[in-house]
Amino acid sequence: MTQASDCCTISIPNKLTEIRHVAEVIENLSVEWKLLPKLSKQLNLAIEEVVSNIIFYAYSDKKEHVITLEIKNQEKGICIQVTDDGKSFNLLESGCEVDINTSIEERKIGGLGIHILKTLVDEIKYERRGEWNVVQITKYY
Repeated sequence: MTQASDCCTISIPNKLTEIRHVAEVIENLSVEWKLLPKLSKQLNLAIEEVVSNIIFYAYSDKKEHVITLEIKNQEKGICIQVTDDGKSFNLLESGCEVDINTSIEERKIGGLGIHILKTLVDEIKYERRGEWNVVQITKYY
């Protein structure tokens, strides 16, 4: 992990156990940057959604891969860029629309995590850079 006063970069292997480590980093940054607890919880949940989807769905092999998170405290809010070398997946064009008014029994599987992510953050961007997925989420203050 590298950290400047307004930026932190963390690289983790594609293992679910690493999500707790990322949450600890966010909690520590939240204290240092004096973020409101609600904002900190929203960021943690948003990152958990992005990272867990990468771990579950991005890789077709059993090899270890690296997921990198760059967390920036910017003038307008917190910006988090998540980079992975998994299969190309543009979550903004996933086609996984969720009807939250439908009962759980009738609802199609998939898409709920992306729906939650879209409601938690203010801005989402996706880009494929060569072999890399780059997701950028921003939560305004």
